[in-house]
Amino acid sequence: MYFHNSRQKFKAVKRSIIGYTAPMTLKRYSLKFIAFFIGCYGCFMVRDLLGLSPVVSSAIVGLLGTLIPLPSKLNKSSIYDAIYCGSFAGMCSAEYLNTLTGFIVISAIGSLVYLLCVPHFKGHGGKFGSMAFVTFLLFLITKRNLWTF
Repeated sequence: MYFHNSRQKFKAVKRSIIGYTAPMTLKRYSLKFIAFFIGCYGCFMVRDLLGLSPVVSSAIVGLLGTLIPLPSKLNKSSIYDAIYCGSFAGMCSAEYLNTLTGFIVISAIGSLVYLLCVPHFKGHGGKFGSMAFVTFLLFLITKRNLWTF
């Protein structure tokens, strides 16, 4: 491979060693926040309105989330993954998460955790559940120390 300058060569070596992660931008964060919120709030509402178990509610939201039409220029799988991860966070007890403010806070934390962790988790199995668990723990710490909503 031919490089025009040493900066291009450095970037290619850096990508091959540590893997390339796109910079976190407001647009990327906003999309993940909205997707995470849809998954989290959707799972809670399906569970609450239909009286289903949290696992079935999460599966329904994940399935319905993949049916949302998105523009072709967006990374669809990344947005669908954020919806599914949000539905995992929405499986928590209504005792802890029952207000719109709570859903906004947990979605803000969860989308940040999602964007920071996804480049480091390879393969399948356990990554969304792990991210949802960390998100919920951070939410509880935040809720108990800063807010009472």
